[in-house]
Amino acid sequence: SAPKTQTQPAPKPRAVPVARKSKPPVKITPPPFDDSVLEAALSKLRKEEDRQRGITWYYNKNVSHYVYKNSFEAYIGKNENGDVWLRMRIYYSGDSRLNIDSYEINVGDKDYPITTLYGKMERGKGSGGEWEWYDAQVAQKDLRMLEAVMQPGPTAIRYIGKNGNFNRMMTEPEKVRLKNIMEAYQALAQKQSYLSSLR
Repeated sequence: SAPKTQTQPAPKPRAVPVARKSKPPVKITPPPFDDSVLEAALSKLRKEEDRQRGITWYYNKNVSHYVYKNSFEAYIGKNENGDVWLRMRIYYSGDSRLNIDSYEINVGDKDYPITTLYGKMERGKGSGGEWEWYDAQVAQKDLRMLEAVMQPGPTAIRYIGKNGNFNRMMTEPEKVRLKNIMEAYQALAQKQSYLSSLR
C-alpha cells in the first residue's frame, strides 16, 4: 500500500494590528482674567498716547516731566501688540553739576548699584539750577531692587558723579508711586500672558 502522507496544518493568518486613532491634545483653558484688578491699578495712573510709535505710556497722575527735583520714578510702556515693559527715571537737581555716572540704592543691609551705561543721561542748567536725569529700561536685577524699595523702612539713594556725590533718603510718596506703577505693570503683564495662552 502507498505510504500515507502527513498534511501540515495551514499557518494561521497573522493578525493585522489595528492603528489606534491618536486623541487630540486636551487644551486647558486658563481661568478668566479679573479685569477689575487691572482697572483698579490703572485708575491711579494717567496715560499718554504716542500714536507715531504706537505706544501707550502710563505714569503716576501727580508726576510731571519737571526737571528741577530729586526723585526716583518708574513708568510703563505698552505697544499695539500688548507687549508691556517697565522703565525708570532718576532725577537730580542742585546748585552743582555732579556729572553722574552711577547710583547706589541702599535698602536695609543691601546695596543695589545702578550704572548709567545702559540708558539715557540728560543734563542741563536753568533758572532752577543744575539738573541731571537718567532714564533706562528696567532689567531683571532692577525688578528685585524695586521690590525691595517698595517695602516699609528707610531707603537711601546715593548719586555718584565725577564732580562729587549727593545722598538723600527716599520719601514715602516716592515709595507709594513706585508701588502704584509696579501693581499696574504686574496686572498688565498678567493680562498679556492670559491672552497669549488663549491663542
